[in-house]
Amino acid sequence: MMNATSADLLDGYLKALHDEQVSKWFEVAGIVLLIVDYLQTLSLEVTHVWNRRWKLVDFLYIGCRYFAFVDISTSIIYRLNTTFPQNVCATLGFVTNVLYLVGMSLSESLMFVRLYALSGRNGAMKRYLIFQYMIFHALLLILMIRNLVKATCTPNVIPFVSACAALHKSKFIAILSWGLILLNELILSLISLWLGFQENRDTKNPTVQILYRDGMYFIASMTTLSAGNIIVNFVGPSIHKFFLAEIHRVMHTTLSARMILHVRELSQRRLIPQFTVRDGVLIELSAVEDRTTGTSE
Repeated sequence: MMNATSADLLDGYLKALHDEQVSKWFEVAGIVLLIVDYLQTLSLEVTHVWNRRWKLVDFLYIGCRYFAFVDISTSIIYRLNTTFPQNVCATLGFVTNVLYLVGMSLSESLMFVRLYALSGRNGAMKRYLIFQYMIFHALLLILMIRNLVKATCTPNVIPFVSACAALHKSKFIAILSWGLILLNELILSLISLWLGFQENRDTKNPTVQILYRDGMYFIASMTTLSAGNIIVNFVGPSIHKFFLAEIHRVMHTTLSARMILHVRELSQRRLIPQFTVRDGVLIELSAVEDRTTGTSE
C-alpha cells in the first residue's frame, strides 16, 4: 500500500504534469489563432497591401504580420521539445524572449502611427509618441535582460514533457514588466480618448472612425490581457507565469494588422457622386459607396 509521503509525491507530480500541459495548450492555441486570422485576412492583404506602392506603414505592417510566425514558432519549439541539451535549451529560451519583445514592438508601432494619424499629423504629438515608444521599450529591454541574466536553466523534472525549465527568475521583474506594458497601454487609451473627444468627436470621416474603433479594440484587449498576466504572476503557480503571453502576442499582431487592412479596404472603395438639383440649380453634392462594382483597382 502506498504511504502518505509517496501519495503526496505522486499528487505533486500529477499536478505539475497538469500545469505543464495547460501551459502548452495555451501555446498551441496562440499559433492556431494566428494561422486562422491569417487565412481569414489574406485576400484583403493581397488586395490592399501587396498590390500597391509601399510606404513606411506597409513595411511596419509586414514586419508585424510575419514576424509573429517567427517568434511564436520559436516559442512553441522551445516549450514542446523534449530532446534539447541544456545549453541549447538555455540559448533558445534567451532567443525566444528577445524575439517576443521585437515582435511586440513592431505591433505597437502601428498603434503609435494610428495615434499620430488621429492627431492630424501634429508635430508635437509625433515627438511625444516617439519619446514614449523609445522610453517604454528601452525599459522593457533592460528588465528582460536583467531577468534573463538571473535565470538558470535546469533539466525539467518531467523530461518527457519539456526538455528544461528556467529557474530563479524574479517574480518582481516579471510583474514589473507586465505592469510597464499595462501602463503604456493605459496611456495610449487616454490619448485615444482625448483625441476622439477633442479632435474627432464630430467627424464623419469613415477612415478616422475605423482608426478610432479598431484602435480602441486593440487597447482594451491588450490592457485586459496585461492585467491578466499580472494577476497570474501574483497568484498562479510559477509554471503559469507566461501562459497568457502567447495569446497577448497573437492579439497584438492580429488586431494591429486588421486595423490597417480595414482602413485600406475603406479607402479604396469606389464612390459615386450624387447631385441634388432644384429649378436647374445645383444645391447639394455628396458621394455614396458603389456597392455594385466592388472596390476600385
